Amino acid sequence: MQLTDSWVGGAPKWLTEAAAGYRPVVVERHGCDLTPIDPADEAGALALRAYVWPDQEDRHARLTGAIRLAEQVPAVLEPVGAADFLAGVELRPGVLTVVWHSVMRQYVPAAEWARVETEIDRLAAASTRRHRSPTSASSPSATAGASRSG
Repeated sequence: MQLTDSWVGGAPKWLTEAAAGYRPVVVERHGCDLTPIDPADEAGALALRAYVWPDQEDRHARLTGAIRLAEQVPAVLEPVGAADFLAGVELRPGVLTVVWHSVMRQYVPAAEWARVETEIDRLAAASTRRHRSPTSASSPSATAGASRSG
């Protein structure tokens, strides 16, 4: 699976410095959704395909790749909201934690979003200065390389 045209502009200096000489390896994947869909399940894959318009060939190709990846390397999906999910994330030394989301921000109530931002700030404060982004993350839905507690 390859995401093209998903990054605008150059990579931030802090990221290129942190990644110099390293090839990233995903050590674990965790995600959350109030009503998660299992893409490795036939019914789940069909439901996900139903969200993509028939003429969107690039999106269908990315989804097919993502479904194949999920079949080979399952991710842990927890049926909780973003704030509760992030509250259980603990950073691990030597591991870059990525907080990422697909379109979901518009569905999160303001009070929960305030908690999401508090949790992102907590994680940023706990991170090493070398790996801290100078800009705030926009919204979470998945993390790579973090440890979940609770």
